[in-house]
Amino acid sequence: MKISLSWLKEHLEFNFSAEDLAEKLGNLGFEVESIERKGPYFKGVVSAQILQIEKHPNADRLSVCQVTDGSDKFTIVCGAQNIAVGQKVPLAKVGADLPGGMKISRSKIRGVESSGMICSGKELGLGSENGGILVLDSKLDLGKDMSLALGEKTEILDVAILPNRPDCLSHLGLARELSWSLNIPLKPFKIPELASQGLPDWKISVASKEDCPVYVGRVFENLSVGPSPSWLVDRLGSVGIKSINNVVDVTNYILMDLGQPLHVFDADVLEGTEIFIRRACAGESLVALDDKKYDLNSDVLVIADKNSPQAIAGVMGGLSSAVLSKTKRVFLESASFNAALIRRTTQALRLKSESSYRFERGTDPELPEIASLKAAELILSLAGGKVSDAVSQKNIKRNPAIVTSAFQINQALGSDFKPADIEDVFLRLSGNGGSLERKEGKDGFFSLAAPSYRLDIESRADLAEEVARVLGYQKIPVHYPKISFPPARKTGSAARVDLLSRRLKETGFFEAYNYDFISLADFELCGAKTAKGVRLKNPLSEDMTILRPTLLTGLLRNAQYNFNHGNFSFRLFEKGAGFYDGRENQLLSGIAVGKFPEIYWKKERSAENDFYGVLGALVDSFSGFELDCFPLDPDPEDPDLDSSRIRALFHPKKTVEFRFKGKVVGLCGLLHPQSAARWDISPQQREGVFIFEFNLSLLKKLPSPASFKPLSEFPAAWRDISVVLAEEIPYSSVLRAIQESAVSGLKRVELVDIFSGENIEKGFKSLTLRMTFSLNDRTITDKEVETFLAKILESLKKIGAALRS
Repeated sequence: MKISLSWLKEHLEFNFSAEDLAEKLGNLGFEVESIERKGPYFKGVVSAQILQIEKHPNADRLSVCQVTDGSDKFTIVCGAQNIAVGQKVPLAKVGADLPGGMKISRSKIRGVESSGMICSGKELGLGSENGGILVLDSKLDLGKDMSLALGEKTEILDVAILPNRPDCLSHLGLARELSWSLNIPLKPFKIPELASQGLPDWKISVASKEDCPVYVGRVFENLSVGPSPSWLVDRLGSVGIKSINNVVDVTNYILMDLGQPLHVFDADVLEGTEIFIRRACAGESLVALDDKKYDLNSDVLVIADKNSPQAIAGVMGGLSSAVLSKTKRVFLESASFNAALIRRTTQALRLKSESSYRFERGTDPELPEIASLKAAELILSLAGGKVSDAVSQKNIKRNPAIVTSAFQINQALGSDFKPADIEDVFLRLSGNGGSLERKEGKDGFFSLAAPSYRLDIESRADLAEEVARVLGYQKIPVHYPKISFPPARKTGSAARVDLLSRRLKETGFFEAYNYDFISLADFELCGAKTAKGVRLKNPLSEDMTILRPTLLTGLLRNAQYNFNHGNFSFRLFEKGAGFYDGRENQLLSGIAVGKFPEIYWKKERSAENDFYGVLGALVDSFSGFELDCFPLDPDPEDPDLDSSRIRALFHPKKTVEFRFKGKVVGLCGLLHPQSAARWDISPQQREGVFIFEFNLSLLKKLPSPASFKPLSEFPAAWRDISVVLAEEIPYSSVLRAIQESAVSGLKRVELVDIFSGENIEKGFKSLTLRMTFSLNDRTITDKEVETFLAKILESLKKIGAALRS
């Protein structure tokens, strides 16, 4: 928020500089982001009059002007288009110093000597737009020092106000904060008294006191709406607000001065003499002051006449009831609205304003009446006319009293502030509408009710924070905690993800990060059912309207980006959450394209990514997780993993599924050519794009950590056996059965041959296995080998495998 130093001094008397004020505000938790000087910070500029204008002989867009300051004449080359003979203008003479370190000197411009410069408001540091030279009042005497004639000098502080301190979003609010915290007296604030002028009262109807706790209205008649006086234009301009007209400017002035948003309606446009504060009805809409149409619903609070909405409450007024130069009758609104309701409205309509910025953070419920009186006084003084008595409805909830003691405050802060100092802070804080009482029967305890504008003070902790801010955080002694923090242990799911990520990186994959939100178009491209997706009620953009059901959408977009930028070889993976059918799953997905590795010092070692290369990387990465690999079931009875949402992405004949204890936990295969076409992947690339996705939520344990044993010094023995088993039993199940036999002397198992056909029953296959046995303490005997083989065959019987005869 922009704060004018001179404006601030109207509420608080102080002598420190803008830099000192910035430091004091910083100590109180209000960061000053910048300090800017505005006003006549220049020397050597006087009022002058244009006597003659001629076209520059060597430049189409320049003019040669003859100018006088009342005593001398000057030739000035000027590029402004709004100059005219007879105008009075600011003339910077040779030797003048302008803001920004600019010094005026005599110079030739395209062959014509210029003895000075006719200035714009921006060049003089007055904050005006640089749309041409500054035209002065025709009654101004010539030769007058413009540093004395053009308003006041001031410094503008850009102060960052925290969201919990909306009471400081005004000059009075910040002055009040400095007053009580620095113990500087606040200047008396006079509340105007307006006598009734006999105008008929209007009625107001508030549908819900929760939506609108306070509403104050006044009607003005016989107004003369026109330009604002220079002091008001300059005052608003100093804080970045453009002047509109004297009535609207008053509402903006009160906003920046007191912090209370106001709004004025053209009363002649309103139907009837009753104002309705209600929720919008279905089908209603409003064209706001920004000339945009907004469709409204029952979640939006509106200000309406008897026929239709005229304003979005707390946000922006309607264009049809705007106060213009022809307006004669005005209805002035001053209110307090439900902060959460206004916040939801601004988010739903994507419409924000200076008013909504304050209302959505909370405003002082006591302020609307005072602000209405102050605004009425200013409007009458600037636009004339008459004003009615106020019509209002109020449902003000007072801040509850907080009971605490100096001991409890010190205990909360870890400080040793004196009780008298803490009581002094309480006394100052309770001023301007609060109260402080000693609790009878409780020695050292106080009951403090904060002023109505301090919406942030709700508990003892808030009071402790105020004490620390005022007395100084630097005065709180440092006490290091006397506790030990054991190293954090990762949960099973986090450990699984970390292990798999590390293994995939070791096989040449790079990790990708994408947003959880995707577009509806991408959602449909992956083949998922829209009805089962999780949509956002208030998306940031059309590209982020729904939560992703799979991580493959982001990876395919990454692939598109790489292809478009000339990279055709990469391996990417991503870990994260997928959302589908009311569930959130931890997923691990990947994509592999082109050569791997892309560049190798021996070219023959660089090969295209193929199905078995990607499959091998996954088998290595998931080693120890007890997964079985099967061809893709084209018509599963119970599609685990909600794999129906992504099956359309995979080629049905070049895809395998990974199962854990019979449940499908992952798919790996070639990207379906039809899906590749939908994702705008060129035909040349479609045969080499491999994808995979695993549901890690279905994996419940980590593989056992690898253990190392010394190599045996004694000779080993090996045996070949052939076993017959059903075709659908994968080799991984055979290995697992052998491992479960717990034969200590078994060192290695190799698959030598797979056979089916003659002498093998239909539906069965024969596996020839070579087993290596060894002992660490002696040479193994044939009898021991036979014993080990017997145990292994017994274990293989559990999966239906028998020794081939």
